[in-house]
Amino acid sequence: MQKRTTGIWHYQITRTGLAVVVFMAVLGAVNYFVNAQSVYAWQLMTLLVSLLHYAYDGIIWKAKKAN
Repeated sequence: MQKRTTGIWHYQITRTGLAVVVFMAVLGAVNYFVNAQSVYAWQLMTLLVSLLHYAYDGIIWKAKKAN
């Protein structure tokens, strides 16, 4: 009996890839329009996202050292 799991993975990878491409396109469009309207708003959003990234990264590294 032959397993038919390749169809499931093909479907999942196709949908995930499409979702990533759409997500990147939406983020790129929002980035372009915000930057075109106000450079300061774009800089503020970039700063806040960077700070949030550093905070989460610190939490992850601290959790790994405790183990």
